[in-house]
Amino acid sequence: MSYVLIGIAGVFVGALIAIVSMKLAEIGRSGEYWRQVEEYKNRRAEEQAEYAAHVTAAEKRRAEELARDDARYAEYEKRRAEAKMAEEAAAADQKRRCEEAEATNARLIAEYDRRQEQSEASAQRMEETHRRHMADYAALLEKLEEQHKRHMQDRGQA
Repeated sequence: MSYVLIGIAGVFVGALIAIVSMKLAEIGRSGEYWRQVEEYKNRRAEEQAEYAAHVTAAEKRRAEELARDDARYAEYEKRRAEAKMAEEAAAADQKRRCEEAEATNARLIAEYDRRQEQSEASAQRMEETHRRHMADYAALLEKLEEQHKRHMQDRGQA
């Protein structure tokens, strides 16, 4: 009779050990999932900070380019005023200065147009890069959600 009781107690202790080990394994898997989620959040925050820095740097370069263009345009206006004053001094001198001012104007306008096109192309590339990054983020998030769903299903079956 005492052997039967010892056997029954052994079965209960074995079942209890099995339940505890399953719970510990489940907790271990859950910790790994949350660690991956935290890594994803950190990685995404770093990428967003890099993108913001890139956009800020591009805006700064654009502002510098526009300031240089404004300075060039101011210089053009100065030359044009000098050409007008030279017209009063001598007709021949006025004609030469006007031609120089027009050539400078055409060059500045062509340079400004070229830089404007480059700036717009750069903005489009940055937008495309942003869209690609957002698509990558969405795919990664979907993958993590699927992993989470499988984990929760595994947890429900355990």
